Amino acid sequence: MASKPNENTVASATFAPFKLVSTLLFSLTLLWFTSVAVHIAWVNFNKLPVDQHMESLIGYYVDKSASKGLIEEVATKTYWLVFEATSLQRLLASEPAAPRKDNIAIGQGIRRGIWAAYKPELRTAAYATVLFGVKLGILLLALPLLAVLLLCFGVDGLVERYIRRACGGHESAALYHRAKLYGLKLMPPFAATVFLCSPVAYDPAWLLIPVTLFSALLLRVQAKYYKKYL
Repeated sequence: MASKPNENTVASATFAPFKLVSTLLFSLTLLWFTSVAVHIAWVNFNKLPVDQHMESLIGYYVDKSASKGLIEEVATKTYWLVFEATSLQRLLASEPAAPRKDNIAIGQGIRRGIWAAYKPELRTAAYATVLFGVKLGILLLALPLLAVLLLCFGVDGLVERYIRRACGGHESAALYHRAKLYGLKLMPPFAATVFLCSPVAYDPAWLLIPVTLFSALLLRVQAKYYKKYL
Protein backbone atom coordinates (compact mmCIF):
# COMPACT_ATOMS: atom_id res chain seq x y z
CA MET A 1 0.00 0.00 0.00
CA ALA A 2 1.38 3.36 -1.05
CA SER A 3 2.15 5.73 1.78
CA LYS A 4 0.51 9.11 1.92
CA PRO A 5 2.70 12.06 1.03
CA ASN A 6 3.98 14.12 3.92
CA GLU A 7 2.01 17.37 4.27
CA ASN A 8 5.16 19.34 5.02
CA THR A 9 6.80 18.00 1.85
CA VAL A 10 3.76 18.91 -0.27
CA ALA A 11 3.60 22.39 1.23
CA SER A 12 7.32 22.95 0.70
CA ALA A 13 7.09 21.88 -2.93
CA THR A 14 4.03 24.09 -3.50
CA PHE A 15 5.50 27.25 -2.04
CA ALA A 16 9.07 26.67 -3.22
CA PRO A 17 8.72 28.92 -6.32
CA PHE A 18 7.26 31.77 -4.23
CA LYS A 19 10.04 31.38 -1.68
CA LEU A 20 12.65 31.45 -4.43
CA VAL A 21 11.21 34.60 -6.02
CA SER A 22 10.87 36.40 -2.68
CA THR A 23 14.43 35.47 -1.70
CA LEU A 24 15.74 36.70 -5.04
CA LEU A 25 13.87 40.01 -4.79
CA PHE A 26 15.03 40.55 -1.22
CA SER A 27 18.64 39.77 -2.18
CA LEU A 28 18.54 42.17 -5.14
CA THR A 29 17.03 44.90 -2.99
CA LEU A 30 19.70 44.42 -0.34
CA LEU A 31 22.44 44.42 -2.98
CA TRP A 32 21.04 47.61 -4.55
CA PHE A 33 20.95 49.35 -1.17
CA THR A 34 24.51 48.23 -0.39
CA SER A 35 25.72 49.34 -3.82
CA VAL A 36 24.17 52.80 -3.41
CA ALA A 37 25.65 53.18 0.08
CA VAL A 38 29.11 52.12 -1.11
CA HIS A 39 29.08 54.52 -4.05
CA ILE A 40 27.90 57.44 -1.90
CA ALA A 41 30.63 56.73 0.66
CA TRP A 42 33.27 56.34 -2.08
CA VAL A 43 32.33 59.60 -3.82
CA ASN A 44 32.20 61.56 -0.56
CA PHE A 45 35.42 60.08 0.84
CA ASN A 46 37.43 60.79 -2.33
CA LYS A 47 35.57 64.06 -3.03
CA LEU A 48 34.87 63.05 -6.63
CA PRO A 49 32.61 64.98 -9.01
CA VAL A 50 29.39 62.99 -9.00
CA ASP A 51 28.32 63.39 -12.62
CA GLN A 52 31.73 62.88 -14.18
CA HIS A 53 32.72 59.90 -12.01
CA MET A 54 29.45 57.99 -12.25
CA GLU A 55 28.95 58.63 -15.96
CA SER A 56 32.47 57.35 -16.65
CA LEU A 57 31.70 54.14 -14.72
CA ILE A 58 28.43 53.61 -16.56
CA GLY A 59 30.07 54.23 -19.95
CA TYR A 60 32.93 51.87 -19.13
CA TYR A 61 30.66 48.94 -18.27
CA VAL A 62 28.32 49.58 -21.19
CA ASP A 63 31.31 49.43 -23.55
CA LYS A 64 32.44 46.17 -21.91
CA SER A 65 29.04 44.50 -22.38
CA ALA A 66 28.32 42.08 -25.21
CA SER A 67 24.79 43.41 -25.86
CA LYS A 68 24.32 47.12 -25.32
CA GLY A 69 20.61 46.85 -26.10
CA LEU A 70 19.96 44.41 -23.27
CA ILE A 71 22.19 46.37 -20.89
CA GLU A 72 20.38 49.65 -21.58
CA GLU A 73 16.99 47.96 -21.22
CA VAL A 74 17.85 46.43 -17.83
CA ALA A 75 19.35 49.72 -16.61
CA THR A 76 16.30 51.70 -17.75
CA LYS A 77 13.87 49.31 -16.08
CA THR A 78 15.90 49.32 -12.86
CA TYR A 79 15.92 53.12 -12.72
CA TRP A 80 12.20 53.27 -13.50
CA LEU A 81 11.39 50.76 -10.77
CA VAL A 82 13.39 52.56 -8.09
CA PHE A 83 12.87 56.24 -8.93
CA GLU A 84 10.02 56.79 -11.36
CA ALA A 85 7.58 54.19 -10.02
CA THR A 86 8.14 55.48 -6.48
CA SER A 87 7.96 59.18 -7.48
CA LEU A 88 11.52 59.81 -6.25
CA GLN A 89 12.24 61.28 -9.66
CA ARG A 90 10.46 64.46 -8.56
CA LEU A 91 13.25 65.13 -6.07
CA LEU A 92 15.80 65.04 -8.88
CA ALA A 93 13.77 66.88 -11.52
CA SER A 94 12.76 70.05 -9.69
CA GLU A 95 14.00 72.43 -7.02
CA PRO A 96 11.76 73.33 -4.09
CA ALA A 97 10.17 76.76 -4.18
CA ALA A 98 11.97 79.64 -2.47
CA PRO A 99 10.64 80.30 1.04
CA ARG A 100 8.30 83.24 1.51
CA LYS A 101 8.91 86.01 4.05
CA ASP A 102 6.12 85.15 6.45
CA ASN A 103 5.54 82.69 9.24
CA ILE A 104 4.40 79.98 6.79
CA ALA A 105 7.91 79.88 5.27
CA ILE A 106 9.40 77.99 8.25
CA GLY A 107 8.48 74.54 6.90
CA GLN A 108 9.58 75.51 3.42
CA GLY A 109 12.93 76.68 4.75
CA ILE A 110 13.46 73.39 6.55
CA ARG A 111 12.55 71.46 3.40
CA ARG A 112 14.90 73.62 1.36
CA GLY A 113 17.72 73.01 3.86
CA ILE A 114 17.20 69.25 3.76
CA TRP A 115 17.16 69.32 -0.03
CA ALA A 116 20.40 71.30 -0.19
CA ALA A 117 22.08 68.92 2.27
CA TYR A 118 21.20 65.67 0.48
CA LYS A 119 20.98 66.63 -3.18
CA PRO A 120 24.49 65.26 -4.07
CA GLU A 121 23.67 61.95 -2.37
CA LEU A 122 20.39 61.71 -4.29
CA ARG A 123 22.20 62.28 -7.58
CA THR A 124 24.78 59.66 -6.65
CA ALA A 125 21.99 57.23 -5.74
CA ALA A 126 20.33 57.83 -9.12
CA TYR A 127 23.57 57.18 -11.01
CA ALA A 128 24.36 54.18 -8.81
CA THR A 129 20.93 52.71 -9.62
CA VAL A 130 21.59 52.99 -13.35
CA LEU A 131 25.05 51.44 -12.83
CA PHE A 132 23.48 48.64 -10.79
CA GLY A 133 21.15 47.88 -13.71
CA VAL A 134 24.07 47.88 -16.15
CA LYS A 135 26.03 45.41 -14.01
CA LEU A 136 22.94 43.28 -13.49
CA GLY A 137 22.56 43.05 -17.27
CA ILE A 138 26.19 41.93 -17.57
CA LEU A 139 25.51 39.17 -15.03
CA LEU A 140 22.46 38.07 -17.02
CA LEU A 141 24.62 37.83 -20.13
CA ALA A 142 27.12 35.69 -18.18
CA LEU A 143 24.49 33.17 -17.06
CA PRO A 144 24.53 31.10 -20.30
CA LEU A 145 28.30 30.61 -19.95
CA LEU A 146 27.84 29.54 -16.33
CA ALA A 147 25.05 27.12 -17.28
CA VAL A 148 27.08 25.52 -20.10
CA LEU A 149 30.17 25.05 -17.95
CA LEU A 150 28.18 23.66 -15.04
CA LEU A 151 26.42 21.20 -17.35
CA CYS A 152 29.64 20.01 -18.98
CA PHE A 153 31.58 19.66 -15.75
CA GLY A 154 28.60 18.12 -13.94
CA VAL A 155 28.18 15.43 -16.61
CA ASP A 156 31.92 14.75 -16.54
CA GLY A 157 31.73 14.40 -12.76
CA LEU A 158 28.88 11.90 -13.02
CA VAL A 159 30.96 9.84 -15.49
CA GLU A 160 33.84 9.89 -13.01
CA ARG A 161 31.40 8.80 -10.31
CA TYR A 162 30.30 5.82 -12.40
CA ILE A 163 33.92 4.81 -13.02
CA ARG A 164 34.74 5.20 -9.33
CA ARG A 165 31.80 3.03 -8.20
CA ALA A 166 32.51 0.41 -10.86
CA CYS A 167 36.15 0.14 -9.82
CA GLY A 168 35.42 0.15 -6.10
CA GLY A 169 36.92 3.56 -5.47
CA HIS A 170 36.74 5.31 -2.11
CA GLU A 171 33.99 7.77 -1.24
CA SER A 172 34.61 11.12 0.45
CA ALA A 173 31.72 12.85 2.16
CA ALA A 174 34.03 15.69 3.21
CA LEU A 175 34.98 16.50 -0.39
CA TYR A 176 31.34 16.29 -1.48
CA HIS A 177 30.01 18.65 1.17
CA ARG A 178 32.85 21.17 0.83
CA ALA A 179 32.48 21.24 -2.94
CA LYS A 180 28.73 21.69 -2.55
CA LEU A 181 29.23 24.57 -0.11
CA TYR A 182 31.87 26.52 -2.03
CA GLY A 183 30.84 25.62 -5.57
CA LEU A 184 27.35 27.13 -5.75
CA LYS A 185 26.40 28.50 -2.34
CA LEU A 186 29.39 30.76 -1.67
CA MET A 187 31.47 31.55 -4.75
CA PRO A 188 28.82 32.81 -7.23
CA PRO A 189 26.92 34.96 -4.66
CA PHE A 190 30.21 36.38 -3.37
CA ALA A 191 31.39 37.25 -6.89
CA ALA A 192 28.02 38.83 -7.74
CA THR A 193 28.10 40.91 -4.56
CA VAL A 194 31.63 42.17 -5.21
CA PHE A 195 30.84 42.98 -8.84
CA LEU A 196 27.53 44.75 -8.18
CA CYS A 197 28.79 46.82 -5.24
CA SER A 198 32.32 47.68 -6.38
CA PRO A 199 32.81 51.47 -6.78
CA VAL A 200 35.80 51.15 -9.13
CA ALA A 201 35.95 50.10 -12.78
CA TYR A 202 37.56 46.83 -13.85
CA ASP A 203 37.01 44.28 -16.59
CA PRO A 204 34.17 41.93 -15.49
CA ALA A 205 35.90 39.01 -17.20
CA TRP A 206 38.74 39.12 -14.66
CA LEU A 207 36.25 38.27 -11.90
CA LEU A 208 33.42 36.35 -13.55
CA ILE A 209 35.40 33.88 -15.69
CA PRO A 210 37.68 32.55 -12.88
CA VAL A 211 34.74 32.24 -10.49
CA THR A 212 32.70 30.42 -13.16
CA LEU A 213 35.52 27.97 -13.86
CA PHE A 214 36.17 27.38 -10.18
CA SER A 215 32.47 26.74 -9.49
CA ALA A 216 32.29 24.32 -12.42
CA LEU A 217 35.33 22.41 -11.15
CA LEU A 218 33.81 22.15 -7.69
CA LEU A 219 30.54 20.91 -9.21
CA ARG A 220 32.55 18.20 -10.97
CA VAL A 221 34.05 17.16 -7.61
CA GLN A 222 30.58 17.21 -6.05
CA ALA A 223 29.13 15.01 -8.82
CA LYS A 224 32.11 12.64 -8.66
CA TYR A 225 31.66 11.96 -4.95
CA TYR A 226 27.84 11.94 -4.96
CA LYS A 227 26.95 9.00 -2.69
CA LYS A 228 23.25 8.43 -3.39
CA TYR A 229 21.86 6.36 -6.22
CA LEU A 230 20.59 8.29 -9.25
